[in-house]
Amino acid sequence: GVIPLITALWVVALANAINLIDGLDGLAAGIVAIGAGSLAVYGLRLEYLGLLPLQNVGPLVAVIACGVCLGFLPFNFHPAKVFLGTTGVTFLGTMIAVLSIFGTAKVPTALLVLAPRQPGRFDEVGTRHAKRLGLGVHCSHAGLDAARVGAAERMRRTVL
Repeated sequence: GVIPLITALWVVALANAINLIDGLDGLAAGIVAIGAGSLAVYGLRLEYLGLLPLQNVGPLVAVIACGVCLGFLPFNFHPAKVFLGTTGVTFLGTMIAVLSIFGTAKVPTALLVLAPRQPGRFDEVGTRHAKRLGLGVHCSHAGLDAARVGAAERMRRTVL
């Protein structure tokens, strides 16, 4: 069907995107470290809330990818002594693509990248997902007042 085609296009697109940003010393490894670290934190939060099964190895692989990139960065800063090369950059892009599909971020990635804009329904799904994750529910915990949260919510809806 169409799902394997979309999956293949997603993997190829992310692998090429990471390959295209590998023009500066440390840029590709730094971007992948940030992305993998974010996916690891997101996956651990989902596990804590019981929305991701404990058998899922997505957060573990994301932590490993982040550690690999952070360990490589000291050798890849200017002046670079070691380079990733095309194969290394393609591997990192493929790893981020697989983590976003198979690991922890299936629903947010699909909603943000693949879902067409549906007024009303998409906003409700995004709000429900944010409430389920505990984002924006306890405003006093983050030190935010209701007026700023309302402005942030209006801005989010405008962007979406």
